[in-house]
Amino acid sequence: MAHRKMDVFSSVDYDWDSGKGGHFASATQKDVSRRVCTWFGRKIMHVVGVMATSVIMAIVFGVLQVSLTQLSAFMAPLITLGMYAAPMDVCHKVYRAKSTGTFVLLPYLTMQLCCALWARYGFQLGDLSLILTNALGVLASSFTI
Repeated sequence: MAHRKMDVFSSVDYDWDSGKGGHFASATQKDVSRRVCTWFGRKIMHVVGVMATSVIMAIVFGVLQVSLTQLSAFMAPLITLGMYAAPMDVCHKVYRAKSTGTFVLLPYLTMQLCCALWARYGFQLGDLSLILTNALGVLASSFTI
């Protein structure tokens, strides 16, 4: 009996005993492999993003002599806008499929409520940065919903 091993990263079966391989795995194995690769890819991108952010912060602190408060005031809205843009991938998939499929509405409703409350708080404080960032979040979540 030949020993078979699934190559998770390429979705290809390889028969190690005979040296033959290269044929595609079953649909289920390919799907599992695709999901594993996607999961690893996302984790790697998160690590790269954190490392890039750390390098940028080190450069800003070292070269520009910016305080942590100033850096936070600049970076927080940018990162928040990136977070609000994250569901746009889901919108694109729903648009292409012409179906909501397994689309769950609750996280996007929660995001919209949260942004609306933060924008209201920004109005009370008179903080334009807080208002604009969260108003864009309300628009993005409205578009997603």
